[in-house]
Amino acid sequence: MLIIKLQSDAEYLEIDIYGREHPGNDYYDANWLKVSVKINASGFWSDFRASFRTEEFVGFYDDLVKFSDSSVEKVEFATMEEQLYLSGTLDYTGNINWEGFVIPRQGNKPLPFEFQTDNASLSKLINQLKDVIRDYPVVGRIDQ
Repeated sequence: MLIIKLQSDAEYLEIDIYGREHPGNDYYDANWLKVSVKINASGFWSDFRASFRTEEFVGFYDDLVKFSDSSVEKVEFATMEEQLYLSGTLDYTGNINWEGFVIPRQGNKPLPFEFQTDNASLSKLINQLKDVIRDYPVVGRIDQ
């Protein structure tokens, strides 16, 4: 299992990755990953299972690298099935303000959250995503 975790003092967002939903080489099926999302922020706690696509992690990694070298002012992670949305911006003190929402079950209303991490957490997050991309690369091609 791989873990992606953003954490402040008491608040956190964690994505545990357990493997591929459908192993193989088919682009449309093999790039779904089984995950568990755990969040404790903004006065609520949630833990739910979901499926995220490998390309979503690749895109988030690419954007975080640009964000870390100040090429972009905002970084976002959005999942295809809209169960998680995360946005990060840098404030004037060097901290990262994270906000977003989770939808633990289809049809439920979004649960908004926000919390802050220090800038040092960015390199750890980038390395965690690097591990995910290494262990679960995008497979197949869209035109197959």
